[in-house]
Amino acid sequence: MTAPKIKETLYLYIAVSRIAVSAVLVSKDPLTNEERPVYYVSRTMVVHETRYAPIEKAALAVVMAANKLRPYFQAHSIVVLTNLPLRTVLGSMDVSGRLVKWAVQLSEFDVSYAPRPAIKAQVLADFVAEGVVDAGNSAEECWQFQVDGVASRAGAGAGIVLISPQGAMHEVALRFATLKTNNAAEYEAVLAGLHMARELGAQRVNIQTDSALVVNQLNNVYEVKEEALGAYVQSVREKCAWFREATFTHVPREENAHADALSELATALDFGEDRKVIVTKEAPRDEGVMASILVGTMKGWMAPIMLYLTQGVVPEDPKEAWRLRRKAARCVLMEGVLYKRSHSGAYLRCLTEAEGQKAIAEVHQGTCGMHAGARSLEKVLLRQGYYWPTMRADAGKHVAECHQCQIHANDIHISPCFHKSG
Repeated sequence: MTAPKIKETLYLYIAVSRIAVSAVLVSKDPLTNEERPVYYVSRTMVVHETRYAPIEKAALAVVMAANKLRPYFQAHSIVVLTNLPLRTVLGSMDVSGRLVKWAVQLSEFDVSYAPRPAIKAQVLADFVAEGVVDAGNSAEECWQFQVDGVASRAGAGAGIVLISPQGAMHEVALRFATLKTNNAAEYEAVLAGLHMARELGAQRVNIQTDSALVVNQLNNVYEVKEEALGAYVQSVREKCAWFREATFTHVPREENAHADALSELATALDFGEDRKVIVTKEAPRDEGVMASILVGTMKGWMAPIMLYLTQGVVPEDPKEAWRLRRKAARCVLMEGVLYKRSHSGAYLRCLTEAEGQKAIAEVHQGTCGMHAGARSLEKVLLRQGYYWPTMRADAGKHVAECHQCQIHANDIHISPCFHKSG
């Protein structure tokens, strides 16, 4: 172990295993580029934490390191080296409550994220578990796959979502030319999922579907009366012999929405033969350009936050940089528009001072305005989904200067300039 220098930038490697998270803090020699370990921490996850998504476990490792190595995080700039999109996820609008809490917690430190290069020799032993898969046990762990089938006038289709024990997801949308019933499409989806699981080397599988008929027939709860469905049941049971264990579970329709969406996609259009449609989720290509142009033309309170979110720029003063990171932790940038995360979890659109004055005037004395007081006016603006830092003071000033409010107010509330002279 080595002691870091004052204000030296430190680097954090994180590792996640099936039951534990760990982190190594290292310093880097600027001349030789040699990395020297500063401190090592690890923690065994509790039962519910083992069910976190991989990205949540990685964030948990960073938070654990920040809590245990707090003096280092307070005195140094920390660069987290990871190939996971932690910075994007912690600043996203579609994250769980725990990720929001962790993002705010980490905002008090000077933490940035960078792609992880080749692992150096001195920390390789600590992170070898991250890239090793236990081939003897991984196949024995249970694979989950959700299936759904649908038949309509446009044709029949099936959606399959196969999830490995490590959380890897395989998604397939299938279209059938001759099927006429939903039950037949459900059984075809089950058969296709079993073939996928066998090709991927699964030994234990759990098939989930929202069709109570299919599940109960395969579990020998319902009697199979239709000859066509009886052939499907026999075929599925033969395929189950490929696995050490195969179970069938009925789930509510809302929990099977992913597979249902894939089946609907398969039947939405007639794709024809030998044609694939790839569906991906991407951010707008020009979002960074839009944000940069907006920041360049803006001179209000939002400009530093947007500049930090888009380019990572912070003030040179450490205290000002700390304040900016605290503010930005509750803000997200979406298609060039800044939003602030409220305490209730709702997202408020951020306004400039000029836009705020227009919003106040419209709510206070617009078409549906009721000339409310300053506190009520502020609450209405928040409920409408708007925010800017000085909205309380601006609301009070606007109400105090409103001519109609002064005329119709009680005498004790009227401004002295409106009192009649004796």
